[in-house]
Amino acid sequence: SSIFLNENAPAYNEIYRELARCAEVDRKCDSSHPFVRLTEHKIDEDSYYIIAINYSNKVAKTKITLADGYSAESVFGAELESDVLTLDKNDGAIFTIKKK
Repeated sequence: SSIFLNENAPAYNEIYRELARCAEVDRKCDSSHPFVRLTEHKIDEDSYYIIAINYSNKVAKTKITLADGYSAESVFGAELESDVLTLDKNDGAIFTIKKK
């Protein structure tokens, strides 16, 4: 078992969040679950593909927070229900976000 998947491990996700903030990275989307991480891939000025991956060996339910003015649409994998994404263990999903 990886030290990063230990439920008692430090909140490494918060370290990455703080590094991004210090580097002034303009994130458009975030996950509330420590083991569900997101990557953003720009399509054009107003839209992005979001890849969500559950890095744990348990089902994960996470709240997805979007930047102001953006809406989301599921593309592949688990459906985004309102602002909640439920991913099977070690699974992923793709959705798009677009400026309204």
